[in-house]
Amino acid sequence: MKSTKKIIALALAIVALVMASCPQESKSEDPAPKTDPALNGTWAGSRTTWKFNNGTFEALATDGRNYQKGTFTTSGSSMTLTLTHMWGKTLDDSLEAKWYSKQDLKAPAVLAALSDDDHTVTAEDIDALFASTATFTYAISGSTLTLTWEDGSSDTYTKQ
Repeated sequence: MKSTKKIIALALAIVALVMASCPQESKSEDPAPKTDPALNGTWAGSRTTWKFNNGTFEALATDGRNYQKGTFTTSGSSMTLTLTHMWGKTLDDSLEAKWYSKQDLKAPAVLAALSDDDHTVTAEDIDALFASTATFTYAISGSTLTLTWEDGSSDTYTKQ
């Protein structure tokens, strides 16, 4: 009986030693999104100025007004933008000059401000606005950024 226990203990020790010496696979189920550091900075175009910073973006109108902000990821030459906030004054002059999240925009007073006689803005409209992502290709050549949208049109921007 003692020798059977020794054999089992030895077998378990060998299995443990073999397992410990095997390379371990990474079990990361949600790897960190990738962003191209070459995008970091401010890029000015004829209609929009983009500010990219390690996975976050802000879009401004050419007159400097805030417009929207969110997150972005890159893969190869593809970029995907996800909206997280809209600037109040850009949406309606009656709103405060601050960033509004999806939840902020669903407040009854905000929905009323965004509505008019022709269309009542609903929480579902806000959900639809924030549910979409924009995916396009990008290319950087020196201080020029070219964004090519899904419809094939493109815009160029100069690094500031």
